[in-house]
Order: sequence, then C-alpha cells, then structure tokens
Amino acid sequence: MSARSQRGRPTPAKKQPSMLPLYLLIGVVALLAVALVALNMVQPAATSSGTANVDTATLASYPAKGNPDAPVTVIEYADYQCPSCAAYATGLGMQIDAAYIDTGKVRFIYHEMPLQQHALAIPAAETARAAGEQNKYWEMSNLLFSRQAEWTGLPEAQAKTRFGEYASELGLDVNAFNAVLQSAKHRPALQQAYNEALKANIPATPSFVIDGKIYGAQSLQSAIDAALKAKG
Repeated sequence: MSARSQRGRPTPAKKQPSMLPLYLLIGVVALLAVALVALNMVQPAATSSGTANVDTATLASYPAKGNPDAPVTVIEYADYQCPSCAAYATGLGMQIDAAYIDTGKVRFIYHEMPLQQHALAIPAAETARAAGEQNKYWEMSNLLFSRQAEWTGLPEAQAKTRFGEYASELGLDVNAFNAVLQSAKHRPALQQAYNEALKANIPATPSFVIDGKIYGAQSLQSAIDAALKAKG
C-alpha cells in the first residue's frame, strides 16, 4: 500500500535511481584493465630491418660471451658513445644476459662500430679492449655504458684520465692499461671493425644480427625466441 499525505492523497513512491550507468562504468574499467594487461604481455614482433652480409671469418676476433655451442648466436653492432647503445646495455641488455646468455641459450658477440661523428667512440672501444687484455673486457664495457654521461662530453685527454680511473676501480694494472692506450695498438682493428659493419649493411647502432637478419633492440627478444624455437 502506498503512503498517503496528510490530506489523504497518495504520495508517489520515490523512483529508485538506475544502476545501469554504474554497471556500464564498471564494465568499461574492467575492459581497460584487461587491455592494459594484454598490452604489457605482448612482445613487439620480430621485425627484421634487412639482411646482413656478415663476414663470419672475422667474428673470432671480437669479444664474445656465453656458451660457444649455444643454438643461437647474436651479434651486436654498437658504439660506446651511442646513447641508444647505452640505453640497451643498461636496460634490456641486462635482461637478455640473464634470460639467454647466462642460461647457455645464446652466444653473444660484441662487434664494435665506432661511428665517425663520435669523437670518443674509438678511445672508448680501445679502453674496453685494453681491459680485455687483463680479462676485464665485459666489466669495463658495463662501466663505459653505465657511466657514459660522465665522459661523453669530455675532451679526449680528460676522457682517457676518467678511463684510467675505471681501470683502477676494476683492479687492473693501470700502468699496463695506460701503456696499451698510448700504443694505439687496437686502433687499426677498430677502424676495420667499422668498415666491416658498413660492408655488412648495418644501418645504425645498436643493431643485432641473428641468422643473417638485422633487428633493432625492440624486437630482439622476439627474434631470439623465434630463432630458438626454429632450432628446436
């Protein structure tokens, strides 16, 4: 029975607000949440930017890490003064190391490509190779990339002083390290590395070659997964 007013007239029952807008809002929020999760789970497609003409006979002269018998080999073409190379090395590169290189799935070769517009590209690459003579190549490589902002804008003499500080930090024989830098013994090989990268049709740094195809950093993980799957 409906309520009545004091004058005896029936009072209209209050209309309950519709819950439809609330349900619609909840549905939209849920759909957005699912879309965001899916977006984060999907890797970029393994899109190749071309074919590399790599002279495989020269690869033994470049620094490498990982299982020599790994089913997949990745060749990185990079420049120590390249900001994008540093971003890869200090970000995705660490994930690739942990997931693929340290687990024996990938053999990784670092092929220097010291770009001519970078005045410190060759001195930095010489620094890594000089450290490599004392079995600290990768440790120095990590320092050069992670601290790129410290040395990239310095004059060459000051940059080399900073590189000497890195050598000391890594526990190297600094006198022997500096002697290697002063001798410039690695410079011809690094210049040759640049020429080989050009002949291989490498378009930019960093670039990654897997089975003769060139990939950018964004599609590297997908490319590795596809190569591993293809090889069983």
